[in-house]
Amino acid sequence: EEKAEEDKSKVDDLRGSPMSIGNLEELIDESYAIVSSSVGSEYYVGILSFVNKDQLEPGWAILLHNKVLSIVGLLQDEVDPMVSVMKVEKAPLESYADIGIKPPKGVILYGEPGTGKTLLAKIHTLRMTLADDVNLEEFVMTKDEFSRADIKAICTEAGLLALRERRMKVSSIFYIFVELWPK
Repeated sequence: EEKAEEDKSKVDDLRGSPMSIGNLEELIDESYAIVSSSVGSEYYVGILSFVNKDQLEPGWAILLHNKVLSIVGLLQDEVDPMVSVMKVEKAPLESYADIGIKPPKGVILYGEPGTGKTLLAKIHTLRMTLADDVNLEEFVMTKDEFSRADIKAICTEAGLLALRERRMKVSSIFYIFVELWPK
């Protein structure tokens, strides 16, 4: 009973701590396993006592505690719908080289609404700033024919253009370019 109480206390402590998702590569024994983290590194980690070891199988997504790098739990598709979103349903059979074309630079984000495509773009543009030649107040005042939604779309597209060119500042040239796009 004392051990169960101690385990429960550990679980409560861990729930408030940052976690990461990994992949179980190999079970060494009842207490240890080799896991790969989402960053690609492989680790020899302990399996906490409250984890159901009968369910652990290589290839399963697991929850790793960031401080102690121990397996905290097992992520199952039925329990967490985001796990199935992260898996690739079917890998393409051919590559760009097989078709004879040069692979595109960058990443194409596609998927159902709400899967985080826009959030991912926002994360990458967090550190972007406006160049000194951009005056947003003047830009808004001179665009009477545009609605707020149009202006927001122009600003978003200008930021994405700067991102595509790997710039950390959004200059006025991006706004002019986006403005000239056909609707």
